[in-house]
Amino acid sequence: MEGDAESRSARARTAPLISVEPHKATVQQADAIAQVLALALYEDPPNLWAFPDAERRREILPSFMRVFVEASIRANEAYTVDDQSAACLWFPPGWEMTEQEASSFEAAVRTATGEYADPGPLTIVGLMAEHHPTEPHYYLAFAGTHPHHQGQGIGSALIKAVLDRCDDRRLPAYLEASADRNRRLYERLGFQVRARIDLPGGPPMWGMWRDPMR
Repeated sequence: MEGDAESRSARARTAPLISVEPHKATVQQADAIAQVLALALYEDPPNLWAFPDAERRREILPSFMRVFVEASIRANEAYTVDDQSAACLWFPPGWEMTEQEASSFEAAVRTATGEYADPGPLTIVGLMAEHHPTEPHYYLAFAGTHPHHQGQGIGSALIKAVLDRCDDRRLPAYLEASADRNRRLYERLGFQVRARIDLPGGPPMWGMWRDPMR
């Protein structure tokens, strides 16, 4: 899922440009990254569905995102920029949780999301798992840019840095697009829709696959 609205041309013309130097995130940056992703994805359709109360969504999302930030950092595939104004959470080929890790992960999600855990984020995670490819690939779980910096291409630059590595290593990539505008952005980056994921009574998501491009 992705929260960088590249189509906001007016904001792109007026917002100050910042240097984009992607680097791997550290544990010390986890809180800042979780906060940025929470802000970026506050109005993401699956989050509107999972956490319908606006105030509770604002309270829940930082802790919810922190669960994924920590997992991606442990996998050594979380990326950010110098001021932590954007981040993307990847997982490498062959990465998987042990049974104990999966149990701890679910417990952390339940703790973070409280009364909305199930149905809600755990339903989303379960549906995504049903469509997740089995071939070796890099998996982009979340990407987002602070609302004050959206429209400058920072999120795309972070994503592209890993896609370039995928191309160099001749490895595919996979993600779930959570909105039409994100799906179009990912199509421009070489992804193609492989599956549609319908949330019960909620918005669709799209499983998207990208073959290496060189």
